[in-house]
Amino acid sequence: MDDAGARRLVAAILKQAHDDYISPKAKRNHYDAKKFINSAWCETLCEGIDIEHDEYIRACKKTIKLTEEEIRRKHYEKLKRELRLD
Repeated sequence: MDDAGARRLVAAILKQAHDDYISPKAKRNHYDAKKFINSAWCETLCEGIDIEHDEYIRACKKTIKLTEEEIRRKHYEKLKRELRLD
């Protein structure tokens, strides 16, 4: 595998970890991804493609925060519609 292929593989692994971390459907994947994202192994992969590990962690946490806010907002809107007395 050449350098470009290795970089694509590392980027795919980090993207999958990010996707598993933000997935509200699979709790096991979320917890496994959370452990991975905070691991030295993840830090090494980030260094391999010139990404700051701390920035990667912040991006994951920001994304999950936005996802949770969206879920709460949709739930709130649905609840308002259900409770509306027309």
